Formats: sequence, C-alpha cells, structure tokens
Amino acid sequence: MTPRPPLETPILTTATVYFDGGCPLCSREIAFYQRQSGAGSIAWIDLTTCEDAALPNGISRQQALARFHVQTVDGISHGAAGFLALWRALPRFRLIGRLLSIPPMPWVLERGYRIFLRIRPTRKLADCDVCVK
Repeated sequence: MTPRPPLETPILTTATVYFDGGCPLCSREIAFYQRQSGAGSIAWIDLTTCEDAALPNGISRQQALARFHVQTVDGISHGAAGFLALWRALPRFRLIGRLLSIPPMPWVLERGYRIFLRIRPTRKLADCDVCVK
C-alpha cells in the first residue's frame, strides 16, 4: 500500500522579513503586509523579541534594527531594496515591485527611505541595549 501524502503541505518560505516591532509605524505597516494574500509564505521576524539565532547571518541586532531587511533566495536586501523584495514576494504588490526595481527607481526610493529613517519614531529606553538610539 502506498503511503498517502500529508493533508497539509508545508508552506515554503519565499522571504524572511526582519522588522522593528518596537517602532509603532513599522509595526503597523508590517501588520498591513501580514494581512495580504501570500503573506503566509513569508517568515516575519520581530527583531525586538527574536532569539539571536534568528538574526540574519553577519548582521547584528543593532544593525538589523537600524534598517529594514528582507532575505530571499537572492540574498539579503535592506532599506528600499528590502521593500522591493517584499513587494515582489506578495502577489498584490508584485507588479509595482518589479516596476519600481527598474533603475533609477531603486536609487530614488533609497533616498526617500533614508529621509524616513531620520524622522521615524525611535525607542529611547535607558535599560534597552538593542533599541535604536
């Protein structure tokens, strides 16, 4: 008798998103993406609560908290390139992710992301050794 395949097929991860769960704006945006079709195939790692083993290779917690990171089969992307990788992994955003990946758009988006980093809310907790200061 041939064994039956499992009823539930394991979900293959298309991307791993590393995000700052302590940033109210970031958390709200990630929650939006997590509700999208296809989000179940993405691993979502809150950098404020994850174990050190969950951090991307070669990137410290402080570095990961300072910029948005996404890991795909192509490697780790950060900043605006990370958002482009996330958008390409979500069916609803795939087309816009591809279009905005055409030069010079990644450069323009990265400049906008750097401006956002200057004004985003940061956690300034005296007893926290991983918070963005």
